[in-house]
Amino acid sequence: KMSEQLAIEVEKMDLLLQTTEEIYNKTLDKKVQKKLNLSGYKKQLEETKEKMVVLTGDNYVGQAEPRLREKISSLYSEILSYPGVPSNAQLKNIEVLQKEFEQIKSEIENHVLTAKAKNKLLKENNILNRILSEPEAKP
Repeated sequence: KMSEQLAIEVEKMDLLLQTTEEIYNKTLDKKVQKKLNLSGYKKQLEETKEKMVVLTGDNYVGQAEPRLREKISSLYSEILSYPGVPSNAQLKNIEVLQKEFEQIKSEIENHVLTAKAKNKLLKENNILNRILSEPEAKP
């Protein structure tokens, strides 16, 4: 269940990152860009996402440190292959991963609140309406 919840949170992060990138690319007013600090916000989003899933390495030569998703998968695999009931150490690891997941969820909630504040600023400057009404560029 924790891995399913994590997948939902990763999707939220992907959406926040995608929207931030789109707004950054369409906000031409440098004063508003500075006020929004989208590049700093995007960096914070990427740092949070990096705690959740591996974003670097090719799993052969440059394997990255396992992140929460990989830790959860590894632990579940270990528990499933264990012949008896989960050991105390495995149960403790579940608790540790659950706490780590709750901390990340809290960070995501803060990112969502920040996004809402940035949306308010965009609306106040009538930029959000302009961005939403602009047709997408055709490649």
